[in-house]
Amino acid sequence: MIPESALDAALARLDDEAAVEAAAVALAREQTPYLQYLRTEGFDLLTADERDYLLYLALVVYAACGEHLGEAGVPTLDGDRVEAWDERCWGWMEAASNRPMRERLDAFFAAIDQEELLAFAEDSLVDPERDDDDDGPGGVGAALFVSAASRELGLVALATLIGAIDERLG
Repeated sequence: MIPESALDAALARLDDEAAVEAAAVALAREQTPYLQYLRTEGFDLLTADERDYLLYLALVVYAACGEHLGEAGVPTLDGDRVEAWDERCWGWMEAASNRPMRERLDAFFAAIDQEELLAFAEDSLVDPERDDDDDGPGGVGAALFVSAASRELGLVALATLIGAIDERLG
């Protein structure tokens, strides 16, 4: 399991624009299928700011994995694995669609052995001060994401990355 200390190190390392750009280039080179996934039509729902924030969060997750795994590196993900995890995550999200977001994420925590990474995704996209939104049942919102649908998409995208990496780490 990737520890919180690796997340802290990744956040510290990605504290300026040059570091974020270098991390984005590395992600594009090393995990092309995941980056292609983030550029699929479904992500057109997101605003430019939401897309940028989602990419930053994915970079933090990826960098945290790299911090912890060291020279072994993060396993490469193929398109089939990314697609399978996306479908799995949407299945969990839709199975609990009438529940508050934090409860909807229980299935993710039960199935993916990366509690710190999932908690980071949840904390980054779910506002603890709100239990619901005006735009749908069970939505909980972070300030940057303007709709429950965009928050769901962000959570699924990050869980897809986390789950696929976790599966490869075996």
